[in-house]
Amino acid sequence: HIIEYYNTNNKHHQNKDYDKVTADDVFDLSYYYLEVNDKIGPTKNFQSLYFWLRNTLSVCLLNIPITLFLIIYLLLVNNPDYSLLHAFLFLIFNLLLFIVLLHPTKWLREKMIIKLFWSFYTDLITNKNL
Repeated sequence: HIIEYYNTNNKHHQNKDYDKVTADDVFDLSYYYLEVNDKIGPTKNFQSLYFWLRNTLSVCLLNIPITLFLIIYLLLVNNPDYSLLHAFLFLIFNLLLFIVLLHPTKWLREKMIIKLFWSFYTDLITNKNL
């Protein structure tokens, strides 16, 4: 039903081949529809949590090579003023945090998308646009 709504109401794409509507196209329509009609709040809650976890994963991914470089540098320099143990612990912490947050981040993204489509669908049904 949502793709039919997309085909009949998506007038801003004049040369669009409607037999090849992608999930991204429907996602964009759903997102902007809810945003314009001020019904995006519940979806934005999931989105903000997802972005927070995704950004935390990105920081972990950035820290891992930096920490590896630091460990290699500390092994080559062999300076007793710097603690190799702290660098190893920081690396292990980043790896564990990345592993622990990977699944919840994917799960939250899926829930965000499901929430968006269900919010869009229920709004269309309640307004009898579908």
